[in-house]
Amino acid sequence: MKRLILSLVLLGTILFGGCKKNNNPAPEPFFKFNFESKTMDIKDYQKIDSTSFTTSYKPSEIHFESTDSKILSVEKGGVGYQMLSAVGKGTVYIKAMKGAAELGRFKVTVSYVPITAMSISGSVERTITEVQETSLQISIAPLNSTNMQLTWTVSDPSVVIKWAEERNAVIIGDHPGTAVVTATSPDGFKVSVKVTVTALPPYPKTGVDAVVKSFNENILPMLDRESDLIIKKLTILPGIREKQVTAFDWAGQLKLILSVESASGFYRYPLPATPIKGFTFLFWTENTNPPVNNAGLKIAVNFFGDHFEVVPKSGSVPRVFNYNQVSEFTKFLLESIQADVASIKKEFPTYF
Repeated sequence: MKRLILSLVLLGTILFGGCKKNNNPAPEPFFKFNFESKTMDIKDYQKIDSTSFTTSYKPSEIHFESTDSKILSVEKGGVGYQMLSAVGKGTVYIKAMKGAAELGRFKVTVSYVPITAMSISGSVERTITEVQETSLQISIAPLNSTNMQLTWTVSDPSVVIKWAEERNAVIIGDHPGTAVVTATSPDGFKVSVKVTVTALPPYPKTGVDAVVKSFNENILPMLDRESDLIIKKLTILPGIREKQVTAFDWAGQLKLILSVESASGFYRYPLPATPIKGFTFLFWTENTNPPVNNAGLKIAVNFFGDHFEVVPKSGSVPRVFNYNQVSEFTKFLLESIQADVASIKKEFPTYF
């Protein structure tokens, strides 16, 4: 009997033991950053996303906050990430938040290496003529300075034109006078160059230079005004246009005479030393966008040894002048431009 009772107890344990209720609690949710600290420089950005931490929460439930947004701010990123933007020197903590509850944090140290010295290559006093250029290069110490972005200023913009990019600048003489060109660092260091611009010799009344002078002073203003009007009328996208004056010799070497259009109009460059061979002085302005493509004004002046010829419009018959006929050339070209403008307006009447 005892043996029977023992067998029944063992059988009951086997049959009903698996039905016992499991009282083990569910695992606690967790969150942990995959690093304890980071270092950044001012103006740096770093991404923080699901690869930055390990968690049992849904990443979409978590957002990040900075303990001091004046040192490090948290900005919106794309889908699934945010951006850390270093804006000031110091130490800050980035907190992972689920609602109002903090899940974890890590330390960020934002450093800033200031510029301690600046120098300029070459002389700090320079003399150039109108249209001549001089280059400026700035050296900065230390080489690992956080912010090397320089601000370039000119004391008298009517005297020189500047093109500046980072630590380099090109200065071009525009009118006679003196101007001071200064580069300033974000830390307040400054270096300056005094540039004196002298006048070019006066134009002669005859010859190639006299023709070019008349073109610059008499023809170009009308071309500028009329071509702008035409292009603005004939293009859907105002300002998308090509307008330039060039001179090139017949060997094909391009020599820029007037730069492409700028906010203040054309920058004027007289011709270089007159080439021995013939060369062409070309103005063109055209619309390169719908609804009317390639509509505009084109003028070519071809120079020869003892005469020059004018082609007021592509395909027109050239008109020949000698170098004593500058006034006749000017009158002819002004009348030709007016005729070309009238022709364009007649061809596209719905736009005018």
